[in-house]
This record gives sequence, C-alpha cells and structure tokens, in this order.
Amino acid sequence: MLQPTITDFRLADVHAVIDHEALLGDNVMDVQHYDDTLVLFTKREMPSTFARMLLKKVWAGPIEVYCASALTVGSEVTLS
Repeated sequence: MLQPTITDFRLADVHAVIDHEALLGDNVMDVQHYDDTLVLFTKREMPSTFARMLLKKVWAGPIEVYCASALTVGSEVTLS
C-alpha cells in the first residue's frame, strides 16, 4: 500500500488532470484509491481507455472506471 503522503500527492495530481480535461471534469463524480488502484466513478458511460490514457501521466498503478448509474441499475433482467 502507498504511504499516505505519497498517495495524497498523487491524488492531488489526479484531481488536477480531472479539472483540466473537460471530458473528465464534466463526467467524474468521485475518485477513490484502494491499495494501489485508482477508481473513478463517472456520471455516465465514457471510454475507459481514454480516461486511463489521460491519467497514466500522473498515476502509475492500475486504473478502474465505473459508471455509477450502471452500477445502481444492475443487470438488465425482464420479468414476465
């Protein structure tokens, strides 16, 4: 696990990129980190490869991108 001061510094860099990039700034709801993984929760579906490409500049570990609305809806099951 990262040292807290290193993690805080890296998260500040992540927030700076999110604030600077319009696609990320308009779409990212929350940023978390678990162990060495950066986790983004977005408002709507977005290209995760694009988000990873932008954030790889400041985050060397794995990056996961999840759409918050897709998580709350769950699987698409029809009832008859």
